[in-house]
Formats: sequence, structure tokens, C-alpha cells
Amino acid sequence: MNALVAMGPPMSELNRSLTLSAADRPLRVMLVTQASGGGVGRHFLDLAEGLSAAGAEVVGVYAPRKIDQQFRRRLASPALPTMIEMPMHRAIHPLDGVDVWKLAQLIRQHGPFDVVHGHSSKGGALARLAARWMNVPSVYTPNAFVTLDPSLSKLKRKMYGMIETWLAKRTASIIAVSYDEQRHAEEHLGIRSELMTVIPNGISPPAFPDRQATRNRLGLRDDEVVIGFIGRLAHQKAPDVMLDTMALLADVPNVKLVMVGSGPDEEAVKAQLARLQLQDRVLMLGDVVGLEHFPAFDLFCLSSRYEGMPYVLLEALAAGLPIVSTRVEGVTMTVEPEVNGLIVERDRPAELAAALRRVVTEAQLRSQFAAGSLARAKRFTLDAMVDSTMQLYRRVIAESAR
Repeated sequence: MNALVAMGPPMSELNRSLTLSAADRPLRVMLVTQASGGGVGRHFLDLAEGLSAAGAEVVGVYAPRKIDQQFRRRLASPALPTMIEMPMHRAIHPLDGVDVWKLAQLIRQHGPFDVVHGHSSKGGALARLAARWMNVPSVYTPNAFVTLDPSLSKLKRKMYGMIETWLAKRTASIIAVSYDEQRHAEEHLGIRSELMTVIPNGISPPAFPDRQATRNRLGLRDDEVVIGFIGRLAHQKAPDVMLDTMALLADVPNVKLVMVGSGPDEEAVKAQLARLQLQDRVLMLGDVVGLEHFPAFDLFCLSSRYEGMPYVLLEALAAGLPIVSTRVEGVTMTVEPEVNGLIVERDRPAELAAALRRVVTEAQLRSQFAAGSLARAKRFTLDAMVDSTMQLYRRVIAESAR
């Protein structure tokens, strides 16, 4: 990590160098994330690259703990702006105040900035507190509020909700990646609607490899109908539900599940796989590039318990795959029942199995849903996401100057 510097005069003095209208010069933005992997890490890096390509001067700050392979590989990309490692604690920690101080130091050292933009619960909290200390307006993208997790105890939900509500009052704007997430913020956290802006995730058109070559490499037969699962092996993504669902499809011939991902529940998932005797029907690939495996799939399944707006669904749309998903945040923007897929309630393996059974056994339905996904994919582009974020920054800057 770059050396930290001592605190100097108030940041408001340094901000005098930003007296030119933000419309007349490049925006200067600091992006912060504690969650340096999965969808949050991808969103962080995509936005950093996109903003930089659009002419903004960007500095990214990320926590090195639990970086996944894809995030680490992308750090070497010449398209990325300045990236700085700064250790952060994932859970609430007695040293969080020290992390706020360190982040404020980085704002001073690399600033001045027009906006500090925090991502994920912890990164967002630290970024907003440090930005407030340094008198810089802040923007926050939760990438799925932690209070969306249905497994949270009432005590934790209330505690985290109070923290989110308190921090919202110290935030210039909050970006929800779906209307479901916006509704949760307003109805369950009491966050004012005027603070909320919906900017869906977006992706660049992927370059998928050849389908037959991909299936050959994985040892998949031509007559097998392949269900794809891509996600962290963790409670949120419900890989346990996915395996319970596959056990209920034991009577369906020639169906196979390919699981891409690793995570804290990997050993538990492997034990469940053995207990259910699904080794011949489930192929676990580990932490590999998910994008390279979409062509092998005949349909995609999302079994998650909660989300913000899953990137894997955007990639599934671009790959022209039918989608069967649990009813989590962001899904209704990407999946329209009977048009490009089916939606069932979360944590209900029997319902998920029934929906998968229908799509797996009806080839004509798969073709219909595939065409629907390709048409829907055009709505979610990286350019649109970056452009909307830039517009929000300029509005925040203008309002903070009043």
C-alpha cells in the first residue's frame, strides 16, 4: 500500500483547487470496497475502468483479504486506474475507527476528490465516514443491503438497519442496483426516496467460446441437458438448495449440473454432494472463470437467498440461456416469467425442482426462453451504467456546492 501521510489542514482548503465547474474538467473520484470478489468486486472494477475510459480521474481502494482469482487477474489490466490496497475488517471491529482514519489519509494524499463512492456495507460505511471527515460528498452502492439476508436474527437486522439509516443521513446519494433494493431501503430502512437512485448493473457484450469445444473440454455428452450454477459457495447463494433440488430430479434422465465457484461452504457442499450420492450428476469446477463456461449450459439456475442484481443473470441473458431463479432482488428486472424463464420462491427445493423439470424436459420451451433472454440482454449495458453514474456524480457535486 502507498505510504500514508500525516493529517494536514482541513480538506476544504485543498478543495479550492476544484473551483472549476465539474462540467469543465475531469471528475475526480475515489472508489472504495471492502468486498474484493464476486459481484461486488466485479462492479467495483467495471466502474473503475468505465469511469476512467469516460475521462474521469479515478483512484480505487480495496481490501486484499479474500480476493478471488478473477479480481486478482484484473488488477494487472492496463485499463484500470490507480488501485491501492488497504486492509479492512469485514465485520464490525474495534479498529474500524483506525480504518476510517487511514482512508481519510488516502483521500488527502491522492485528492482532492469531487466524490468518494463506497461499495458494499463495510466499504460503504468506512468511505462515507472518511469522506464526511474530509468534507467530500459521498455516494454509496450497497450491492445488496445486508438487511436483505432472510437468515439474519431480529437483533442483527435491527442493529444493521439502524446503522444503515444513520449513515444514510450522512450520504449525498445511494445507488440501488434494482427497484427491489430501492423499495427495501425506503420501506424497511426508512431511507428517504430522494436519496435513492436506481442504476442497474450492466456488462459489455461478452465474447463466449465455442459451445461444442467447451462441452468437450468438460466431458459433457451431446444428449445431456446441462444446468449451470455460477456463484460463491456461501449461504447467500444457497448451493445447498441447488443440490437438494438436483436430488429431487433423480428420475429425470440425462440432466447434469455444472457448478462454478468456491467459497467458505465448499467443504460442506462437497459433503452434501457425497451424502446425496450426486457425484455422477454434478460437476464441480471450483474457482474458474464463469464466463468461459456459459456456452456449455442449456439453462441457468440461480438459487440465491438474497441479491442486489446478480451479474450472472446478465451474462446468462447475453448467452441466450433460459433462466430459472428464486424470487430475489433484481430478478424481476432480468427474468420475465414465461418469456425468458421461471421464478420460484426462495429456499423451496421442491418448487425449484418442478420449474427446472419443466424447462429441462421441454426443448421447445428452452428455445422460446433463449430468444427472450437474448432480447432482454440489450437493456443492461456497461456504457449505460457508467453514463448514469457519471450523471449522478455531477448532480451530487452541483448540490453540494450550493
